[in-house]
Amino acid sequence: MKTILVTGDLIRDYNLVRSPRAPTHYHETVPHTLLQECGGGAWYLRDLIALACSDLESRIVAPDPQSPNRKAYTIWSPHPRVRGEKSEVWRVEQFLGCEPPPEHSTEAPRYDQELLEPDVLVLDDLALDFRARPELWPAAVREARGAPGAILLKQSAPLAEGALWGMLLERFADRLTVLVSVNSLRARAAAISDSLSWDLSIEETVRELEARDSALDLGHCCRVLVQFGGAGVASFSRGEGDRARFERFLYHPEELEGDWDAKSPGRTFGAQSILMAAVTRHACDPASYPLWMALGRGLAALRKSHETGGGAARFSADAAHASVAAAYHPAAGELSRGKEPAAAFFTAFPHQLLADPTLREQPADYSDLVRDLAGVGSEFLAAKATEVVRRGPAEALAAAPKARYGQYLTVDREEIERINSIRGLMLSYQENPQDRRPLSLAVFGQPGSGKSFAIKQLAGELFGQRKPLEFNLAQFENIAELHAAFHQVRDASLLGQIPLVFWDEFDSGGLRWLKPFLAPMQDAEFREESRVHHLGRAIFVFAGGTCVDFESFDRTSDRAEAVREEFKQLKGPDFVSRLRGSLNIKGPNPGDQDPAYLIRRAILLRALLERHFPHLIDPDTRQAAISTSVIRGFLRVEKYLHGARSLEMVVSSSRPGPRFEPSALPGPEVLRSHVTPDFRQQVAEGELEQPVIEALAEACHAGWYRMRHEAGWRFGAPRDDAGKLHPMLRPYAELSEPEKERNRVTARLTNAKLLAIGYRIAKFTSEDQRVLPELGFTQEERTRLMEIEHDIWLREHLLRGYGWARSTNDALRLHRALVPFQEQLPEDRVLDEAIVDAIPPTLLKRQYKLVRVG
Repeated sequence: MKTILVTGDLIRDYNLVRSPRAPTHYHETVPHTLLQECGGGAWYLRDLIALACSDLESRIVAPDPQSPNRKAYTIWSPHPRVRGEKSEVWRVEQFLGCEPPPEHSTEAPRYDQELLEPDVLVLDDLALDFRARPELWPAAVREARGAPGAILLKQSAPLAEGALWGMLLERFADRLTVLVSVNSLRARAAAISDSLSWDLSIEETVRELEARDSALDLGHCCRVLVQFGGAGVASFSRGEGDRARFERFLYHPEELEGDWDAKSPGRTFGAQSILMAAVTRHACDPASYPLWMALGRGLAALRKSHETGGGAARFSADAAHASVAAAYHPAAGELSRGKEPAAAFFTAFPHQLLADPTLREQPADYSDLVRDLAGVGSEFLAAKATEVVRRGPAEALAAAPKARYGQYLTVDREEIERINSIRGLMLSYQENPQDRRPLSLAVFGQPGSGKSFAIKQLAGELFGQRKPLEFNLAQFENIAELHAAFHQVRDASLLGQIPLVFWDEFDSGGLRWLKPFLAPMQDAEFREESRVHHLGRAIFVFAGGTCVDFESFDRTSDRAEAVREEFKQLKGPDFVSRLRGSLNIKGPNPGDQDPAYLIRRAILLRALLERHFPHLIDPDTRQAAISTSVIRGFLRVEKYLHGARSLEMVVSSSRPGPRFEPSALPGPEVLRSHVTPDFRQQVAEGELEQPVIEALAEACHAGWYRMRHEAGWRFGAPRDDAGKLHPMLRPYAELSEPEKERNRVTARLTNAKLLAIGYRIAKFTSEDQRVLPELGFTQEERTRLMEIEHDIWLREHLLRGYGWARSTNDALRLHRALVPFQEQLPEDRVLDEAIVDAIPPTLLKRQYKLVRVG
C-alpha cells in the first residue's frame, strides 16, 4: 500500500459557462450550466493523481473539502476542436482571476489523518499563501520528526522563493523533485529561446540548469523537470557535487513548444498538474512506470485534456478525465496494436555510454539530434539519406526534429531555427495591429534553392492560401515601375489584408533598389513626385538574386574599407537596419562543412519521385522501387548546376518502368546541362542493392537465432529473460515487417561500418570468379565492428526512450544491455557477433569482396 499526501494552495474553481444563445425572457430555459464549482489547485491535482495511480494499491490523502481556500473564476465558451473544423468543445475564453485570501485567516488545512511518513508527498505551490506560511504545511515537513519518502513540488513563478523552498532545499534536497515550466525559467531571465529548434532548447536548458543561475538553487534538487508546453520536457538529476546533471529531454519531432496548442483555439488549465500526476505514479513505483513512460504519457494526457476541453455538448469540468486516464493507462488492446501514448516522443540523451569518441566526448550543452539518429560522418549520413529516399522521411527521419510548413520540409538545424524565427515574426506582426510598418524580411539561397517556396509555404500555413504579390526588380527599368508596384500593395492593404509581397532579385543592378525602399520600410509610405502615399500593413520579402546568403549581402563589417564605404554609399547599412529577420535556404548543393546536404537532397528526391512517378511508391509499405545505384548518383554528385531546378529536371526527364534503374536516367545532353560529369561515375560505382541488404538482414537474424537457440532460448511472447523466451526466435521469413526492419536497419549501414575500419566493398572481377577471395576480419577489426554495432543499437534505443534495468522489458522500454560495449553481459553480445560474422560469407555469396582502402 502506497501512501500519497497531496496538499498545497487550495482553490475552489467557479466555471462560468457562456451559453452560445442568450435568452431574452425569464421563462426561456438556458441550455447549458451557467455556473459549476469544482476543486482546483491541490484538490484538482489530487483527482489527477487518483487517475494516474489507479493501477496501484494506494491511499491518497488531501485536505478536507471544508479547509480554507480561495475562489477563482473562469469563463468558458465553445471553440473549434481544431482550427478550421466545425466541431466545437468548451474551452477557456477568459480567466477572471483569483480572489485574495481572507483577512487575518490563520486556520490550517484539515486532514482526516496527519501523515508523518508518506511514501510520496506532493506539493502544489501556485505562488499564493502556501509557500510563505508554515502553518499551512503538512506535518511531514513542518515537524522535525517528519520523514516523507519522496517529495514532488510543482512550482509556479517566481521560482525558488519563499520559506517553503528554503526549508525543502535545506532538509530534503536529496528526495526533492521539482516541476517547473520553461516560461517560469524565462521569467527569471533564463536565456532559453522560444520555439526555434529542439537542439537549441536542449543546449540552452542544459546551460541554465548546469552552469547558470538555476544551477545555484534548482540544480541542488534530486531531480528537476522543465516542461515545454505539450511538446517536450527536460529532466535533470543530481550528479557529483550535488549539481544538476542532464538526464534526458523528451521532444515531439514534428512540433515545437506552442505549435500544438496553436492548432486548438482556446485555453485549458492544469497542464502542469496532469504531468505531475504521471510523475507521482513514477515516484510510487519506478520499476513499473519508468521515467520515460511517466513523462511521455503525461504529455499525451495533457494534450488529450486540451483536445477534450470541457466536453462537446453539455459542459463538465471533468469531461477530460476519461481521456486523461486512458493516456495514463492505455488498454492492453491499444498497446498490442502499438498505440503507446508516449511513443510520439523521442529523447535526447547523454552520450557517455557510446564507444564512438566524437559522440562520447560530446558535451551535454551541445546537441545534434540528426547526428544522434544517423551516426557520425558522411558515410552514415549517406546511408540514412538512402533510407529517406527508399522509405520516405516519415519513417527514416521519425526521430529527427523537423520544420514542416505545407510542402516545405527540412531537418537542417540552421534552416529550422531561421524559418521558425521568421514564423514568430509573422505571427507577432499579425497579432499587433498597432505596428503599421511593413514587416521586412530577407531570404537568400543558391539559384534554384527554393527561396520563395519556403516562405510561401510558411505564409500559406499561417494565413491561408493567399496569392502573393510578386515583382522582379531585375526587370524594372525605372522608379515609376516600382511606384506602380507600391500602388498594388497599397490597394491590397486597403482591402483589409496583410499582403505578402515578394521583391525578387532586390540585390540586382548594383544594389540600386535599396535606397527607394528605405522610406516604405521605415514609415510605410512612398513619395511619387510631390505626393506622399501611405502603404498600410504588409509583409515584404526581399529575395536575393546575386547573393547566396545574408552574410555575403551585408558588407557592413567587410574587412576591406572600400567595400564597406561603397555599401554605405548605396544605403546598405540603412536597408539592413530595417530588416527584422533573414533566412538562408541552403538547397541541394553543399556549403562549407555541410554534410547534411545529403539529407536535403534525399528529402527533395523522395518528394520528386512521389510527384512525378507515384507508381514507384508501394501504396502499402511506402517503399520506393528505385535502384540504390541511382540513389547514389543523385545523392553524391558533386553539384546540381541550377540547384533544385536541375535535380527536378533530371528526375522528370527520366523514364522509369516498374523500377527506377540506371537505364531509365536521361541522356548525356540533359545531364551535361544540369549535373557535373561525375554523376554517371557515381551511378556506375553503385551501392549494395536491396536484395543484398535483405540477404545481410536475413543472415544477421540467422546468426543471432542460432546462438540464442544453442543457449537454450525458444520462441515466446512477451520476452522473458529468466525463462529464455523471445518473440523473435523464429525463422526470418516468419518475422513481421517491423521485426525484419530491425535487422535491415544495421544491414543498410554495412558499407559505412566497413569504411570505418578501412574496407570498401567491390564487385568480383573475372579473376575473383576463378579463385574466390578470402574474406575475414582480424580480431581487432571484429571487435571494432562490434563496438560500432552496439553504438548503432544504443543510439536507436536511447532515442526511443529506453532506460537500463536488470531485466529487459520492451513494453516499459527497459533493457539490460543499455550499457557501454565493454560492460555487456557475454550473452548480450550475441547479436553484435552474429551481425559482424554474417557480413563476409553473405557478401561472398553475392559475389562481393572487401578491399582495403588505399
